[in-house]
Parts: sequence; structure tokens; C-alpha cells
Amino acid sequence: MSCEKVIIVGAGVAGLSLAIMLAERNIESQVLESRQRFDGPTSGVRISTEGVKVLRFMRVDSIGESTKRVDMRFGGLTASFSAPEHDASAIVVTRLALHEKLMQLARSVGIRVAAGFKVAEMTESADGVEVTSESNEKVIGTLLWGLMGSAPPSGTY
Repeated sequence: MSCEKVIIVGAGVAGLSLAIMLAERNIESQVLESRQRFDGPTSGVRISTEGVKVLRFMRVDSIGESTKRVDMRFGGLTASFSAPEHDASAIVVTRLALHEKLMQLARSVGIRVAAGFKVAEMTESADGVEVTSESNEKVIGTLLWGLMGSAPPSGTY
């Protein structure tokens, strides 16, 4: 591993994908996630041909079902349409199934995922970054990447 350590805030599809790609390049990372569990209600997502190529590059290729049609339902409303020809190898998969595959792959390459880590503060210095949880646990790294579903704690950037 290199001397860099990337702290990734959020163990969603983007955060886990980044951690996996960094591991492929021998860059250490740690993923911090506020949720304790990754189950519950889920929705389906259509992944384009380009997205499928990225998943295959990451060795996530036995997931979802091919789709040439998209059927959407919003309460009592429905919409159906054909996918563009250039997007013929797109897939449909549930977010939970995709997340489970990414989590398996992340663990198989040694990525640490800290569940239940609720970020309270993030500070930056010449030496790197430090992330502190609500329970005062600290994680130190060289770089910080985050895509948070809600606004960050005030006064932390």
C-alpha cells in the first residue's frame, strides 16, 4: 500500500466504488458510514451500458437483469418506453443487491467499513484530515472524500 490513506464518508454505491478502485491501485482507504445496517426498503435502478462497463471493470458482473424496456410506476401512473439502441446492455437491479455485491467486493480486498460512524466534525491541517464521530472516535487520513445525504455538520469545512 502507498502512504496515502483516503477517508471516504458514505458507504453507498459511490463511496464503495471509489474505495474498491483505490484498492486496485494500492491506495488505502477507510469508509465511514452513519448507518448501522444496510437493509430495509429498496428501489430498483437502471444502470446504463457505460455503468455496466464500470461494474465489470470492478469485477461486479453477475448482477441484475438485462433490459431493453423501462417500465416506471409512480403511484397510479405508469410509463413504459424502449431503451435507446446504444444502451442495449443496460441492466436493472435493486439498490440493495448492488450494495451487497459492492460490500462483498470491498471486504474481499480488505477495505474497512466503519458502520455507525456519525460524523460530528472534519478538520484539515498541513498533515492531512481528521474526522471525529459523535462518540468522539477519530480517524486520520491524507485525503477526504464525501458525498453526504444531508448537510454536513455546521462549522466543519
